[in-house]
Amino acid sequence: MRKVVKAKDKKGNLIIPSILNNHNTNYEWESIAKKETKPPASMKTSKDVIRELDKYYFGKCAYCETYCNAEVEHYRPKNHYYWLYYEWTNLLPACHDCNTIGTGKGTQFPVIGKQETKPQFETKTNKLNKSYCLHNKFPLKAEKPYLLHPEYDNPKDFLAFKINDQFVGIDIIGIDSKEKGEKTLNICNLNREPLRKNRQSIVVEHILEQLRDTFLDCKEEGFSYEKILKKLLKRFVAIKRKALDITLQYTLLYDFVIESSENFEKIILPYYTEEPETQKTIAAAFKLYKEFEY
Repeated sequence: MRKVVKAKDKKGNLIIPSILNNHNTNYEWESIAKKETKPPASMKTSKDVIRELDKYYFGKCAYCETYCNAEVEHYRPKNHYYWLYYEWTNLLPACHDCNTIGTGKGTQFPVIGKQETKPQFETKTNKLNKSYCLHNKFPLKAEKPYLLHPEYDNPKDFLAFKINDQFVGIDIIGIDSKEKGEKTLNICNLNREPLRKNRQSIVVEHILEQLRDTFLDCKEEGFSYEKILKKLLKRFVAIKRKALDITLQYTLLYDFVIESSENFEKIILPYYTEEPETQKTIAAAFKLYKEFEY
C-alpha cells in the first residue's frame, strides 16, 4: 500500500470523473440510497471507473500494490454502506484476492467509533446529501475505521516489514499504537504466501542483483575499496529512484529498505550470502550513503 493523491480543483475539492457525475449515474445513485433498487453486484461502468482509478494507482491493487486486472472495490462495503455505491472517495482498485471473502477483505470493515447505518437526505429536496458521503468528513470520519485508506492515511506511519520467520518472503507488520496497521494487513490478508514471495523476488532480489553486479564489475576491473564504494553508492541512488517511482510494484517496501541503515541491514543483508565478508563493506557503504543522502 502506498499514499495516493487524487486530482483536486483550485478550492481543494476532489475532481469527480464525469462517469460518476452524470444524469444516469446520479439517478441510479439516488435510487440505491433510497432503497428503491438494490446495489448491483458489479457496476455497469466498472471498466470506466477502473480506468479513472488507474490514473492514480497505475494498474496496481490499492492494498497489496500488485499489478492486476483490478476490480472496483468499495472501501466501505456496499452491502452495508449502500448509499456510498458511487462515492468517489469510497472507490478503490483492488486485485481479486484482496477484494474477495476468504482470500482478502470481502465485507470486513471494523471501526473504532460508532458505525453509520443510514444515509442523510436534504430536507427540502429529499436528495442524497453527498457532503455526508465523504470519507474524510463527518459523520463517516467519526467512525475511525481500522482499515487504512491509501488516499487519507500514510501507510508509512502504520506499516513496516520483516523477513518471514520461516525465511520465506517478506512480511508486513503493523507498527502503530491503535493497531490500524495490524488490522489492515489481517483484513486484506497481506501476508499471504504469494505476496510474501513477490516482495522478496521483485524488491529484495532486485537489490541483491545490483549488489552482486557491483562486486562482479570490480572483480573484472580490479578490486579497490574506493572503486567498490563508488559503485555501491551509485547502486543505492538507483534503488532510491525505484522507491520514488510510484508506477512500480511494492514501492512501500522499496522505501522502507532505503529509509535507514537498520532497515537495509535487516531486510537485505541476511540474503546476501555469497561472500559474508562483503556484508561489512555493503553496510559501511550504505551508512555513508545515508550520511550524505546522495
